[in-house]
Amino acid sequence: MTDANRPVAQVGHAPELLLFSEEVRRHGLMAGWEFQSVLPNEPIPVEQAFRWSWTETLRPMMVKAYDLVDPVKAERRNLILVNPAFQRAATTHTLIAAVQGVLPGEIAPAHRHTAGALRFMIEGRGSSTTVNGEPCFMDPASLILTPQWSWHDHANETDAPVIWLPGGDPAALSPARRESPALRRRHRSSGRAPGVRGPVAAARLSLGSYGERAP
Repeated sequence: MTDANRPVAQVGHAPELLLFSEEVRRHGLMAGWEFQSVLPNEPIPVEQAFRWSWTETLRPMMVKAYDLVDPVKAERRNLILVNPAFQRAATTHTLIAAVQGVLPGEIAPAHRHTAGALRFMIEGRGSSTTVNGEPCFMDPASLILTPQWSWHDHANETDAPVIWLPGGDPAALSPARRESPALRRRHRSSGRAPGVRGPVAAARLSLGSYGERAP
């Protein structure tokens, strides 16, 4: 049988074929034609469409959090963008995003985690994220990448608040592998393995020139 998108295997239910499938599974394998038969013909999204307004929601809520949340005690002053379709801290079924604010003179203490992370600077300039001892200064539209299991902290030595969008992939981990408190501890940054920093404008320029050269 064939639909508009792909063929679907129809191999029947002959006894010898069923016995072979059982033998295959005993060896830690699966018959590909069985897998094809259970694949949906169209994507089945699990997320729900939702809009978080910067001017109406994200920034005003962060300004309120400035007076209520101590980043040393809370470790991070951040607000997670939770998709209404989920009953957990997740923005999509594979990613988690938030907004994080740091006031002048504050330091968000160092920690590390099993998920990789990124930070996209939204408001303010001159603050820094230190990744394994290497400072990455954050200007508007800067993108900071923090590899998995890298110590990192954040400092704002400017005279104005800063806000960025942090993102990570812990939601992609299965429950058995999901980050546990034992794998996430505060610690002073040390070492020299750097994170990656780059302005989005430069990245867009590089990608554009690559596209022009590609065959």
